[in-house]
Parts: sequence; structure tokens; C-alpha cells
Amino acid sequence: MTRLLNNNKGFVFAVVILAIVFVIGLSAVFFTRSTSEKRFIDIEKYTMQASFLAEAAANHGLSELRERIRVDLAARTPSIPNVGTLNQYYVDGSVGYPLGLLIDYGYIQGDTAFTLIDDQAILDILPLNLQGNVDASYTCQIIITADPDYSTNQTNPSQNVYVFYYDYEISGTGYSTATTPNITKNTSLLGSFTVTVRLDDFAKYALFTNHHTSGPGNNPVWFNDTTSFYGPVHTNDEFSFANNPSGYFMYEVTQHQNRARYYNEGDPVLLDDVRNGDLDVPIFDRGFTRGAAQVNITSAVEENNLRAQALGTMSEPGAQGIYVPVDGSNNLTGGVYISGDVSSLVCSAAASGPQYVITQGAVTKTITVDYGANTTTVTEAGVPTV
Repeated sequence: MTRLLNNNKGFVFAVVILAIVFVIGLSAVFFTRSTSEKRFIDIEKYTMQASFLAEAAANHGLSELRERIRVDLAARTPSIPNVGTLNQYYVDGSVGYPLGLLIDYGYIQGDTAFTLIDDQAILDILPLNLQGNVDASYTCQIIITADPDYSTNQTNPSQNVYVFYYDYEISGTGYSTATTPNITKNTSLLGSFTVTVRLDDFAKYALFTNHHTSGPGNNPVWFNDTTSFYGPVHTNDEFSFANNPSGYFMYEVTQHQNRARYYNEGDPVLLDDVRNGDLDVPIFDRGFTRGAAQVNITSAVEENNLRAQALGTMSEPGAQGIYVPVDGSNNLTGGVYISGDVSSLVCSAAASGPQYVITQGAVTKTITVDYGANTTTVTEAGVPTV
């Protein structure tokens, strides 16, 4: 009897040991599987993080490239001294030359310039600061090459107009350093763009005056509620504004003098300001810069050239009037030539092109440009004259 009891105790003990081993084994399997699944999820998470950072890096590079071309290059290329310099250094026809335009002018002071390496303009972009305790980073590089079809003929399609052709590759790399080994992902953006450089001329101005006065007494020419200009406006003198509103200007207005003249209810004042309280209030969509650099017509020859371009094939008229020169078939041969003073000039924009309404005495002419139809129509009191 005693022997049988001892045998049962041994059997129960063995079963308990086996049960404990089985539970421990299940726990180990569960723990191992949980650990593996967590690591798999972490790797997937960090892989996505690296991929997103690579995509963000490429987009950062694209944004930087757009700013370099649309803002920096546009702001700095006007400092190119002359067409000869442009031709000598950037319009040679060889692959490296057009890249020089980006290297020399595609940055502002304080920024890093492109570097020429093996016929490529290369720029490494500094990553943005990733806020917080993020075990990740990214790098970005912009690589620009001159278009392989680049040629002198493409570069200079018309007089004083130059077109530069480029291809770009933006490489973005994202890094996740939260795991060992680190996870790296890459992405690239490919594309092309052109840069057009043209010799600056006075055609860009909706209004340009050397002296903003009229008549032998040099009386002020007042902008008032009948004034409207779509395009840049500049004078090497000072502008005069009367009443509220004192004209509507859709592009930047610049003048050389530091102060503008305001009507001030008949008692004119000169102010370094964009308005005269609530009395004289011009509307500037893109600002009014005073003290701007003088835009020089360097000689009487150039003044005569401007006059000749406006007159086209027409001789200079002896009587005052608003003239749009045409030939015998009513084909436009010049610009708009005004002899004498005008009381109102309004420039506005339509979908097809600009429209000018000019009043001189009892005569009002409307000049409408239609770029799509390649026509210029002149009407007086609603009746076509050209």
C-alpha cells in the first residue's frame, strides 16, 4: 500500500513538470513571435519613414530649383552688362557655357551657388530641421545639364532674345537611423525647363516718362479716378495723384524721386508715402517704389529711335493727335504715337490682350490688341478708324 502511494506521487510530479515545460515552451514561442512581429512592424514603419523623407527631399529640391530660376535668376540677370557679355560667356554653343548662366546668377547673396562638375551644374540642398527626437534625416542633390540638342540657333531665335535649354534630375534620399542596419530609400524627379533672357527695352512699360509734366510751364500730369494701367509704370521724375481714388495700377509703379505729389484739395504737397491720408488715395496692386534707380535713355539717338519705332512708316505729324501708323493695306507698321498732351489714358487687360483708351481734348480713341487674332483695332466714338 505504501509503495503504490509513492508511485502515484512520482507520476503526478512528472505530469506537473511536463505541464510547466509545455507552458514555458508556449510562452517562449509566443514571446519570440511577438518580438518578431514587432520588429517586422518597426522595420515597415521605418521603411515608410525613409520613403516619405526621400519624397520630401526631392520635393524640397524641386521647390529650391523653382526659386533659383523664377526668383533669383530673374532678379540677377538684369545685371548682365550687355549683349556682348551674354554672347561671350553663355551663348557659345558648347555644353558647358549655358550652365554658366545658372552658376553665375542662379542664387542670391548668402546662398550656395551651383558648382560645375563634369559638364553638370550641381547643388547640394541642406535639409530642413526635423523637429523632435526623430532618428531620421534626408539629403537632396540637384543635377542640371544643358539640353543635348542645345545649339546656337536655338539660343538666339530672334534679335536680343536668348533661350537656354536645360534638363534636371533631383535626387532625394531618406534615412531612418532607428534600426541597425539603417534603412535608406531613394527617389528621383526628372524634367526639363527653359530660361529666356531678352534685352530690356521700354516696350514692357504701360507708361514710361522721363519728365512727368506737360506744356511749356511743366505743369503736373495728374493721375485721378480715370487712370488705370495694366503693366509696369515708371518715371524718372515724380508722379502726381489727385482725389480718392487717384488711379488704379495693376503692376508695380516706380519713380526716381523720393516724394510723390498729392493734390491735397488744391494745395499740393510732396510726400514720401503711398497716399495722402484719405484725400488722395491711389491703388497699387504691386506696390509703389519711390527713390528707384533712374532708367536712362542714354542719348538723343535712343530717344529718336523710340520715336521712330512708334511712328513706323509714318512721318512725324505736324498736328496734335493720337496716331496708330498703318500702311496702305491697314497693316500696323508702328506703335502708338501721341502728339500733344492727353487728358486721360487708361490701360486695361482683356483675355485677348491689352486695351488703351486715350482722350485728347474732345477726341477719345480706343486701341484694342488681340494677340490670338493678330489684330489691332482703333475706334473713335465706337466707329473703327483702323
